[in-house]
Amino acid sequence: MRIKAKNTRVGIRPLRRGLTLMELTTVIFVILALVALLYVGARGWQSGTDRARCILNIRQMQMSVRAYSNVTEYQAGTDLTKLNPPVNLLSELVGIGKYVPELPRCPGTGIYQFRGNVVPEIGSLYMECSLAADGHAPKFHRHW
Repeated sequence: MRIKAKNTRVGIRPLRRGLTLMELTTVIFVILALVALLYVGARGWQSGTDRARCILNIRQMQMSVRAYSNVTEYQAGTDLTKLNPPVNLLSELVGIGKYVPELPRCPGTGIYQFRGNVVPEIGSLYMECSLAADGHAPKFHRHW
């Protein structure tokens, strides 16, 4: 009577347990590729979110300028520094209890530039982002 060794079959190779080095390398490569795709997608999503929030900041500031000019009855093109006393438009718009509670910041790495103390014409933005070329600017603002 013959005694078989455990985990072997007579006339056939022993049972394999685990993965070969090549299989393990392939699995790791596939997992890394999926993680890279996820990272690229997340960065794209974050960039899109930053652009949208920046455009909303610009729109909020533009609406504030329009509301201020309507309340004070200043026409578009009025230079507020020539009034007696001179008026700083940005300080009239931003602050606690004013149109915008605090100075907006670009959610990306952009810097906002303001157009000074002249009430802008309709369709002309009062505030622009330095990343406007990267999409941090509204496409259609003729009616703003």
